[in-house]
Amino acid sequence: MKKIGFLLIMIGLPLFLIGQTRTGGGMGYFMVGPGMMQWDELNTEFPAEYPELENTSIEFGGGGFFAVSNFIIGGEGGGLSERTFDNQNYNVTTSGGFGMFQLGYMVFNRKNFTLYPLVGYGGKDIFLKITEDRDIDWNELVANPRQSTELQLSSSLLDLGIGFNYFALGGGSEKGYGGFSIGLRAGYQMAFEDNDWKYDNGDVYEAPDFDMSHFYVRLTIGGGGFGKY
Repeated sequence: MKKIGFLLIMIGLPLFLIGQTRTGGGMGYFMVGPGMMQWDELNTEFPAEYPELENTSIEFGGGGFFAVSNFIIGGEGGGLSERTFDNQNYNVTTSGGFGMFQLGYMVFNRKNFTLYPLVGYGGKDIFLKITEDRDIDWNELVANPRQSTELQLSSSLLDLGIGFNYFALGGGSEKGYGGFSIGLRAGYQMAFEDNDWKYDNGDVYEAPDFDMSHFYVRLTIGGGGFGKY
């Protein structure tokens, strides 16, 4: 119900757009924010000798879009910073990435300010690399070379978000604005697959479910410009 409610809000938000001043232009940006993947949910699925996973990580990436008559077309992609958890027995390294195509609409555009909802569709992957932390005899190694394994979970992705940008260090008037931009993105990434695990050489059967869906907040830094007509 939470996902459905959020979807309805984001779809209904642009319904008051008729009569807005038409705007055109474009921008590009770098983005960074806290990673909100719930890695610790996997701790109960690991043997006791594995290190415990934590949810601390950083999301980063970039994107861009252009606007025609207030309608936005763009895309963005990013990654989840690599984090390694270890103990005397094993190392577990987490990472991930995503990419998507986006559509949106500028619901507010005044001198140096823009506000717009966005809907994106794409794909997302997360990775778990599990390595046994020990020295090994040569004969044992060549007889059983699989001393580390990388797991991958992939899913299609629906992104529902809203963006805000403030333009500074450039020109700005009621007819247009541009220059350096700083802004915020907030929203929800909804993953549709939670059990399609792969490992180095094939599929993984009877694997645990893991929901990659999560809320996000990101700082954006970039530049561009928009004009009204």
